[in-house]
Amino acid sequence: MKKVAFSYAFIGLLFLVGSCNNAPTVETPAAEYSLKGNLLKVDKANLGMIPELSLKNNIVISRKFDYYGSILTEKEWFKTDTLFLLGNGHNEFQFLSFAKGQNNSLLLLDRPWIGNKLLSLTCVSNTESITSMKDKSKWDKYDLSNLPPFNFSTSGFVSLTDSTILVPGAPYDTINHVFSIINYKNQHVYTLDYWPDDDSKCADMPKHSVYTNNSTLIGNDKGRYLYQCFNQKFAFIFTIDGRKIDIIKQLYSEYPQYTQDESKLNPQYFSKTEYMSSHANSQNIYLLFKDSDSKGQKIEKWVNPYFFGNTIEVYDWEGNKEKIIHLDKFGDCFYVSEDNKTLYLESEDADGKRLFWTYNLTETN
Repeated sequence: MKKVAFSYAFIGLLFLVGSCNNAPTVETPAAEYSLKGNLLKVDKANLGMIPELSLKNNIVISRKFDYYGSILTEKEWFKTDTLFLLGNGHNEFQFLSFAKGQNNSLLLLDRPWIGNKLLSLTCVSNTESITSMKDKSKWDKYDLSNLPPFNFSTSGFVSLTDSTILVPGAPYDTINHVFSIINYKNQHVYTLDYWPDDDSKCADMPKHSVYTNNSTLIGNDKGRYLYQCFNQKFAFIFTIDGRKIDIIKQLYSEYPQYTQDESKLNPQYFSKTEYMSSHANSQNIYLLFKDSDSKGQKIEKWVNPYFFGNTIEVYDWEGNKEKIIHLDKFGDCFYVSEDNKTLYLESEDADGKRLFWTYNLTETN
């Protein structure tokens, strides 16, 4: 009898241990912070410019008509200087996308304003100063015009090696892929095996545009990448394994709602009242949620494409939510410095004038 009793007790203990091991993991709630912003001093020559990329030495690349470089600190955005010219001449460009390259270089991916091809990849090796970046003798330009017709329409791509880049786009003959790797030194391209399973009844072309046009793609310099579908609550962290991607963490999985036009070439979106923007550096991933107007009033019905928000979630590159930050201003675009110390929020006043606010992220440490 003692042996039987012991057996029942032992089985009960195993059951208890097994139940504990199978219990759902409870995530620790993220710490929440409220930050007060300071108005950034902006040179009047910079008004109307769109910041594209920030480098480690406080240089920010901006777009207006041509492309400009300037110094951006936590207190001031200094006057810009012309870096890259629009045109069809020697060392001129049409529509540029930017990425940080190997060894602190800058990569310029050029495509035509109208068309379905890539033109060139230019590597600016010396980015120590605005003056050094303008030295065309230090540029290395690679022709991409012999690549097959290619759909790429966003400002973000990622440098993988000293000869390859990862882009959200694909050749038209393999358009049912979201990501491609381009070897710009030997003009070779191959797609990665990823195509969202969103139950869409649309043709491949409009679906591809939904998931690639104006999307966000940023790397952490350690083989992990953040992807976000433009303005949608659909974002994940992934790695690359040969010809496929491995999703490490799905941060948000709300598929975009869309249909297609009569030509079956272009997407048409269903209106929403909540959107999301993302940014990342080598340390963290930041997500801004937008469901209000510039004054902070909740938008109940879609009336224009401008949505603002003041709540930001902060993740590490494992996909763990570390912080929730509430800002005292509402913005539609934001940027985070490479040193992870300053957040820049772009907003507007009652007259529609664009304003920039800065927030000290060290206050959340």
